[in-house]
Amino acid sequence: EISLRILKNLNATDLCLACCVWSSFSNDDFLWHSLCKNTWGYTSVYKNLRINSNENNYKQVYLKLDEATLTFNSDWKKVK
Repeated sequence: EISLRILKNLNATDLCLACCVWSSFSNDDFLWHSLCKNTWGYTSVYKNLRINSNENNYKQVYLKLDEATLTFNSDWKKVK
């Protein structure tokens, strides 16, 4: 419980780094769910998540949303 409280305060980059040491905690869906909600609030993708499914967990959702944000905000004139 203490470990989760500590890890909950990390940003996504630090949480990924913590994954190298504390993989069981830093892959916890609760932590990534919190990051998703804090970063993007509510999105419709949350409705499509299946409970207890490894293929659609909040860590993967966070990484996909983050990548989409970077792609969306990139300079389209530079994209080849």
